[in-house]
Amino acid sequence: MVPEIEWRYNMRRHMQEVYPGLYLGPLSAVCEAKLPELETAGITHVLCVRSDVEASVMRPKFPQLFTYMEVEMTESTPLSSVLPQSLAFISSCREGEGRCLVQGFSGACRSAAIAVAFIMFDMHIPAVEAVQKVAAHRFCLTITPELLEQLRQYDAEVTSAQRARPMTPSDDDPPAKKARI
Repeated sequence: MVPEIEWRYNMRRHMQEVYPGLYLGPLSAVCEAKLPELETAGITHVLCVRSDVEASVMRPKFPQLFTYMEVEMTESTPLSSVLPQSLAFISSCREGEGRCLVQGFSGACRSAAIAVAFIMFDMHIPAVEAVQKVAAHRFCLTITPELLEQLRQYDAEVTSAQRARPMTPSDDDPPAKKARI
């Protein structure tokens, strides 16, 4: 697991690892001056979460070094409309032993909500617990009440989908072996 850090105010301008292989950070985390930090962390993918207004300053800066995905998201964009492709991008990165930076303008609201949703999905934990995990590593979270409500709705959807799956082993599963004592 990712060790907790002692938060300092100026850290809001840097990325933090909020979950193994998942980083969260602001616009300034991907710039020429921070390139050594990105390389040291082993970042391979950048999920750029921005509004159309921010597109002129938030764009792939190092496409030759990182795999990018750009997600258009405003404060009124339903989280459910960007989660499928965002979670698939992060999952694909981590499955390939990569490390993904979820980058937002401040790295505290919309991008943070996507990072929280990924942790909920990956760990099968509720929204509140996932927010706490992210906040333990990036204290400057400012997820809006509307996004928090959408995360709770996503939590309910994931929970009901998990309950709908049968808990019995399938015919394809190998029989369990009995332990010898």
